[in-house]
Amino acid sequence: MPTPAVVKEGHLAPYRAHVWFTEPVPQEAHFIRRSEAQLHELMVQVLSTPDGVSYLHDQLQPAAATTDAETADADAPTPPPAPALPPEESARRGIDRALSADFTLARACGAVLRAAAPRHPLCALLDPQLFTRASTDDLLLVLARFALNRLLRNPAARDQWRYVKGALADFGLHLTDRGIRRGRNPLETTLATSIAKDHATIDILRHELRSADGERIRAVVVTDVVEAGDNRGLTGGAAPGALRVFDLLASDPETAALCPVLLTAQHLRTTAADADAVAQALERALGSAVEVEEGFGATRVLRVPGFGGGRLVAAVSHLVTDGRVRVLVGTRGLLGEGWDCPAVNTLIDLTSVASSVSTQQLRGRTLRLDPAWAQKVAHNWSVVCLIPPHVELDSDAELDRLRRRHSHLWGLSADDHTRVITGLDAALDRGTRDLLDRLIAKDPATSIDALNQAVLAGIRSRSQTHADWRIGQPYTARERDVVAVRSPHRTALVQVLPAVAVGAPTLFLLGALASGV
Repeated sequence: MPTPAVVKEGHLAPYRAHVWFTEPVPQEAHFIRRSEAQLHELMVQVLSTPDGVSYLHDQLQPAAATTDAETADADAPTPPPAPALPPEESARRGIDRALSADFTLARACGAVLRAAAPRHPLCALLDPQLFTRASTDDLLLVLARFALNRLLRNPAARDQWRYVKGALADFGLHLTDRGIRRGRNPLETTLATSIAKDHATIDILRHELRSADGERIRAVVVTDVVEAGDNRGLTGGAAPGALRVFDLLASDPETAALCPVLLTAQHLRTTAADADAVAQALERALGSAVEVEEGFGATRVLRVPGFGGGRLVAAVSHLVTDGRVRVLVGTRGLLGEGWDCPAVNTLIDLTSVASSVSTQQLRGRTLRLDPAWAQKVAHNWSVVCLIPPHVELDSDAELDRLRRRHSHLWGLSADDHTRVITGLDAALDRGTRDLLDRLIAKDPATSIDALNQAVLAGIRSRSQTHADWRIGQPYTARERDVVAVRSPHRTALVQVLPAVAVGAPTLFLLGALASGV
């Protein structure tokens, strides 16, 4: 049964989906800048050469298909030759043939040609609306195809083949004699594990604390792992994971005042200021001594000899319910499916999950009814790290993950609060989505800060959200298709979204045509 129906019946708390955007910190930006310079250098050295420009030309001007007349019986009368086309018209038809044969490659070759050899005669015939800025994906695709189809087949170009092969490996593309294999992309990993996401946790909590229901905030911050082994892009920095984000929360005065606790299978930590009080509370709950280890800095390690697993998780959850602990940091392995703490009303998702089951299970942690707050409303935050407009390098991984994640989730429309839909439109209103599209298109007039200001401007209060859900009012279970037309830049022209309406007291549409629910 779709979650909105359970909310309407009063068995789960109403909720809203929100998104916070970040950009890489200076150390990570330096790594990304190096990648940008490397890709530009690769394009100049390989695709701006006569051989590279010749390859781009050949891809945009494929030979015409053999006609029936050319394959006819030699004894048959030869028809008169067709009149020769003007050179410009012949070139236009060649571009059309290229697009028909392999649209993705031809469009990428056209975009790269405009960047590598802007004075080439074909550039005047390439529609700038279709052959837009050469994106990172365009460059990588063309470079890989050029290496396979030209360099690999030329014994004299073996050194250049090795150079291109090694450079593309840094972008997660592995060239072999049999084709292209996509591996782990260091750029995407840098964005997914950016420390900027940890800082975003502080920004989100500050916003929640300053809302009308700030005193009721009980938040859970969920990461993939305790401590990741990949630290690329952050020379000398702490490894990504629950430990790193907890250390940041403990060192910030505003979030440290919330008595944050880190709880994983192997770790139990709190702030130095709250260590004794948390230890005493756990001792009362467990009936056993809790040791506070001496240490340095803003955090302390707690030891509970003989206890672990379920009882310790339940004891810490009890502290969240009592308000002694207002922020809990952990991994999805421990705080995912099965963890029950009805007092939690704010989720900050720092994980990389995007599957239907994992996404819905994680958000289910905030939807339990809270006996102490009858009007409870949950806020579920996704955090995304994007490359800012002033950096030419592209990476769609974070945004694609966000869209996949929200394709599995039902929520109130951000534009029409009387409808329940799936997709990103439930988290971002139309103005914010347009600003996001402009940012992805490298519009210099946009910024991550402006995008977040738009997010904050569109957030409704928890009391408004509770009223928007119209809990208990009659509804009719019915589904309807909604077609939303979006900008064609790097996205599908048409997106089909299932939608349900909650505005009319006798109408509540429930459908799952493209949601996987």
